[in-house]
Amino acid sequence: GIIFGHTTSSFGDCMLVFLINTKGQFTVGELIGTSYRSFTKWTFDECINTGYQVDNTLKVSYKDFKYEILINDKIVYNIYSPSYKNYLSGSNGYLAVISPKDRLPEERVYIAYTLR
Repeated sequence: GIIFGHTTSSFGDCMLVFLINTKGQFTVGELIGTSYRSFTKWTFDECINTGYQVDNTLKVSYKDFKYEILINDKIVYNIYSPSYKNYLSGSNGYLAVISPKDRLPEERVYIAYTLR
């Protein structure tokens, strides 16, 4: 997944979060301190390659007060940023979550990324 617009406030760390899973689903939300608020439930989209050891390209772009969230070059979600003006600056990062349900270490997880 991707975290973006990371800032620190009196509530703690704040960031926008974009995640996918191996079932072909994505979700987008906001983390403020230790509280997570989902903007969308886990949503299936055919553009996501499912399973293990498959490639998916995740992208977040910003233009005209709007974040566009893309998976494999398809826009799957938009965030209109004047509502989230605190996230217009800050840090970005990449997140890999290994679930206890995953078959580790038998099933290895490889993550590669390119910054543009």
